[in-house]
Amino acid sequence: MTATRTIQKSAPTPAASEPPARVARWLIPVGIVALVAVIALAVLTIGAGSDGNPATDLSLVQVVSVGEFPDGIAVDQNGALWVASTRGDVVTRIDAASGTSEVVPVPDGSEPLAVAVTDDGGVWVSLRAEDRIVRFDPDSMELTDSVDVADQPAAFGQGAGSLWVAATSGQVDRIDPDARQRIAEIPVPGAAGVAVSS
Repeated sequence: MTATRTIQKSAPTPAASEPPARVARWLIPVGIVALVAVIALAVLTIGAGSDGNPATDLSLVQVVSVGEFPDGIAVDQNGALWVASTRGDVVTRIDAASGTSEVVPVPDGSEPLAVAVTDDGGVWVSLRAEDRIVRFDPDSMELTDSVDVADQPAAFGQGAGSLWVAATSGQVDRIDPDARQRIAEIPVPGAAGVAVSS
């Protein structure tokens, strides 16, 4: 009868002199949290944990005051945040790097709601109470265009070279952002959002 011998190997002990690695490799602005009248900017730090696996930390960087009831948020081609405050009747542009902000006034009672940025750099905002969308130039901060849409525009979608506006009154409008005009009207009962797949 032959005896069987089992050999167990223990895992190597890590060197005691090696400190835990936790070096930040990238800083990625990821958190944009809409509160009652503020926007919280957060930074996600990605590095290496003590076990060699990626470690992440989400930390609050700054709180920026905006108008009452911030709703729509978009990032323009310069990396600035645009926030539409529905009850405050203001649109706020925030420099994400410095945290400074600038307010773009819209008509009282217009209820700015959704924000979209088109390929030409224009910033579009839906004015729910005025049944139209308006375009701002991010460099001059001036309103350059206005397009009438269906009642109560609620959301934007982008694709197929167009800007699509969903209205809760029951219609989706297709907008040519270059010609600055509506080119199609699609009946969709209770449309509160829109997405475009190409």
